[in-house]
Amino acid sequence: MAYPRRVAVVAPWFFGGGAQAALLGIAQKLHAAGAETTLIVLFAGSTGVDVMRPHFARVVELNCSKSPAGVLAAARTVEPHLSEVDAVYSLMRGSHLVLGLRAKTLLPSGRPFVATFHQLPSADSAGLRGWAEDVLVRRAVRRATLVTAPLPRAVEELCAAGFNEPQRIVYEPNALAPVSEPPVAPRVGELASVRLFFAGRLTEQKGLDRIAALLAEVDRPVELRIAGAGPEEKRIREAVVGLPQRHTVTFLGELEDVRAQIDWCDALFMPSRAELNPMFLWEGRQRGRGALTSPIPAFRDLAKDGGVILSAENGSIAQAVHRLAVDEDTRGKWFHDLQVVAGPLADPEAPSRIVTGLTEASTPQNEEEATGRGVLILHGYSAENAGDGLLVRETISLVREAFGHIPITLVAARPETFLDLDVVTLPAVPTKRGWDPRTRSVLKGINGFDAVIAVGGGYLRAGTLVETLKAALVHGPQLLAASRASVPTLYLPQSVGPVRPGMRSLLRRRLSKIDCVMLRDDRSVDEFSGPTVMRMPDLATAAVVRGRRPGSEVAPVPVLSIRAVHGRVNPDIYRLAERLGEYDGYIQSTTGGNDDRPAASTLSPLRTVPRTELMGSTGAPRVVVAVRLHAALMALAAGHYVVHLAYERKGFGAFGDLDLDPWVHNVNRFDPVRVSEQVNVLLTDADIRAEYDARIESASVRIEAARAAIVDRVRTMRGSA
Repeated sequence: MAYPRRVAVVAPWFFGGGAQAALLGIAQKLHAAGAETTLIVLFAGSTGVDVMRPHFARVVELNCSKSPAGVLAAARTVEPHLSEVDAVYSLMRGSHLVLGLRAKTLLPSGRPFVATFHQLPSADSAGLRGWAEDVLVRRAVRRATLVTAPLPRAVEELCAAGFNEPQRIVYEPNALAPVSEPPVAPRVGELASVRLFFAGRLTEQKGLDRIAALLAEVDRPVELRIAGAGPEEKRIREAVVGLPQRHTVTFLGELEDVRAQIDWCDALFMPSRAELNPMFLWEGRQRGRGALTSPIPAFRDLAKDGGVILSAENGSIAQAVHRLAVDEDTRGKWFHDLQVVAGPLADPEAPSRIVTGLTEASTPQNEEEATGRGVLILHGYSAENAGDGLLVRETISLVREAFGHIPITLVAARPETFLDLDVVTLPAVPTKRGWDPRTRSVLKGINGFDAVIAVGGGYLRAGTLVETLKAALVHGPQLLAASRASVPTLYLPQSVGPVRPGMRSLLRRRLSKIDCVMLRDDRSVDEFSGPTVMRMPDLATAAVVRGRRPGSEVAPVPVLSIRAVHGRVNPDIYRLAERLGEYDGYIQSTTGGNDDRPAASTLSPLRTVPRTELMGSTGAPRVVVAVRLHAALMALAAGHYVVHLAYERKGFGAFGDLDLDPWVHNVNRFDPVRVSEQVNVLLTDADIRAEYDARIESASVRIEAARAAIVDRVRTMRGSA
């Protein structure tokens, strides 16, 4: 069967909203994939169709009325257009409903059909009308080969409500259209007045009818620009008539391109009553702007990744406006960090499950693919912790090297951070309602995979009560499922422990059921030895030996990267910082309980070096003092010279494997004088740097051989399934 190329995109209407902006990104990727695309607009009255025309080979407007009779007419008249295509994409709930009226005819089995939800199902399903519409929406969506939503909360609701099989419902962020013009840096200093910008459909949902009440209590002048049109425009215009003179509100009408306005503003303004994952917020992030928002659940979720200032619970924005005006550091951090967060979504070459689901064949291409069930990867964490992200990528690289492009399912604590990888991602952290039903289904059906592989790391520990609870809730079910699996299982290089005495025997029993457990430090081997255990280097050490640039001159200013250990920073860190004099800072992790920013804020570096700079391949090598192991290893891989202040056994194991034992110290009891002297020698003595490089080069033979052995071990797993 040839790959499908003729793709129909069905949309109810276009009024310049987030779904339309998301479709622009998808359309570009469909074009890049070689698809011939037809856009079918069901209902009359759209104002945004002309914007879409250049991005589709053909545009069909059915111009049906927005009435029950019009819905029936749309379901009839769309049929001949769908009969001519190889795949169908339904953009939002309105088109799902129309297709559901004649689901068996319009959506025959065997043809790829992808459906996306751009609002929370619970919001659309409310009331008698919502319940009745859901009957038709479900009829369509249950025939989908893939269902997507741009927020994990929506995925949970879709699974719980039974819109399709849990494994077919996935989180897929909206694609951003790439832009060539660089964003404008934010204003500096304390702001005498604050510039806010809104763009979108002017509906009750967006909350702009509350402008007068929201701004009345704000003392600092606010300049608000509003782009868009809609049924609430007259009401909103009337609401701002009586505003205090210190505030100005300008209506810009509908704009095809809002980039100039985003660059003008200090933050986006989103006082919405309901949202899912608005494209406008991501368009702002793409240009380095955060948002001042209402405190609704969707924005609370998005605030976890930064770039959001929530208004007070009572809706007041006075404190949020004040913070935006006085906190220059936050505005500057937004500008640098949010572009990095949004960047992958605008990458035209980044994988898209929607595009893959529409342009790849729905039946196996050959016998091997027909029998291959894929690999399950367990115990992922978050790409926002750069070290853990590196280990996940190294694991996937091993699997691809061993098996080729086999399907991969990844269970991770923060699955949304691995969207740039061509894998299915599932959440590992249970919510108040328990485990995600898709994850539960995958673990229950673990024997349906060819092999089960756990990422390397140090997550199997239970030295404190909190660690024990985290391990039990997040990693326990995964380890239990793997230990009971009848298919081949492998745990890549681990550090296991510390473990409370009562937990050690339980953990040892579970690990003994795994076909092969690779441990990356000698202490773990001593404590958890057994017939299935073998000593192997940390996977990240292989990246180190490939990234060295021996003989280069080093930059004169060292880099200091720290974290709190068990809730505190060793005072000797500050003594070391004082002895270093001038130094730059670096932050390795910004996620959850592994957020290094609070600890880093207690230092006084010349500047904080961004990850793209320190871990990139340009510029002179640096001398780096790092507390996190994978900050140390990633810096080594980027060609830098590192002194590692280890807080766990894994650090001594990795630096020992690299033959860098003199440059690793216990962070809880190191000599600041000795470490500062080592830094100074690495900065000034080319012979010592040459010795450093020679040690890594000598170790590289063993490390590359170990990695090749791991690949061979992985390769044998599929054959023994």
